[in-house]
Amino acid sequence: MGFDVDVQLDSLLPQARAWDEQSSAMGKIVAEINVGQLSNATSIVTGQGGEVIPGVGISEDYPLFSSALSAYGQVSAGIARLCGQGQQMMERIADALTTAHRNYDTTEAANIQSANNVGQ
Repeated sequence: MGFDVDVQLDSLLPQARAWDEQSSAMGKIVAEINVGQLSNATSIVTGQGGEVIPGVGISEDYPLFSSALSAYGQVSAGIARLCGQGQQMMERIADALTTAHRNYDTTEAANIQSANNVGQ
């Protein structure tokens, strides 16, 4: 009594590609968060032309902004960290699907070759 296994080999690579695309999208989010943190923090202590305003410090002169920026920075860092972890996991899933396709295809070809050599 054998098992009837139906493997949808053709669907593994498109699924891997989809996971890889999502991983890339997640990486872009991480990059945007990291760039956004720096520009938001410096915009408060710069003048209209982008120069630093002498004698102005966020902590001393704008304590409300300081606490808001601190909270924003912590949340942004947390989201960036989680998105980075998501990106890594999506890459692993894509790699696992690609490896499964390759391994199944190789095993199937070896089994067919073995079956063709029976009785020769």
